[in-house]
Amino acid sequence: MKSVKTTSPIEINASLADWPRDASMRSPTDEFDVAVANDDEFVYIAISFKNNRTQAMARDFGFRVFFDQQDSFRRSFGIVYPVGYAEMLAEFPGARRAYLENPGWRNMPENRSIVESVEQNMVNRVQIISRSDRRSAVRPVNVSKEQLHANSIEVAMDFDRRRMMVEMKIPIRPTRDREFSADPDGNGTFLLGFEIVPPDYTEVTGETPTYETVESRDMMDQYGGRRQSRTQMQVSNPQLYAMLNYSYQNWIRVRLE
Repeated sequence: MKSVKTTSPIEINASLADWPRDASMRSPTDEFDVAVANDDEFVYIAISFKNNRTQAMARDFGFRVFFDQQDSFRRSFGIVYPVGYAEMLAEFPGARRAYLENPGWRNMPENRSIVESVEQNMVNRVQIISRSDRRSAVRPVNVSKEQLHANSIEVAMDFDRRRMMVEMKIPIRPTRDREFSADPDGNGTFLLGFEIVPPDYTEVTGETPTYETVESRDMMDQYGGRRQSRTQMQVSNPQLYAMLNYSYQNWIRVRLE
């Protein structure tokens, strides 16, 4: 994608109303539309979800947006926004597992106060990912919006609309007061990464999957008709395991105007 130059700062409010007229949403992926603009100091990113499954995953498990150079390792700097229902419900004993195991949990009257608390605070919760080398774990850390502003970073989200909108402002170059930035290469190019990673099944349920050897009824050994065996995983909730075992990742190359 090529960024569009803007002559005036863009307000970060999860709206494209003040974006340059030619900075329309484009569809580099099947999951969401993306708009990119920049002035001399900042790059502006707007993401509008259009795939219901991806939007639901981002809402439940958090949406990671990475800014990396092409010649460096991936996931060196990223912002997680929203942080996701699963992350926020972990603060309430038993709520995260109950929500993941039962999609109707949030509609139960006895859980309404927890759901309202999470939804009211969702737009204000942000995490940062910062790694110095490939061996470091990709481990998000909670930060306040005030801490982001101190680094000249702004984020906003329209969480209630049918198509969730996320908007960000990131410094183009690092300075002493701006530790995190897009930091493009000499050609004004950087990689914009999108990632959704569910929590670990064992972490959520406390159950470690086990494996057992079973005989395959439909497979015979070529020498004596002996049935062959295969290894089969055993979990108490296969549907939840499958949901938590699916992740999403996509990268876009962006060139600043």
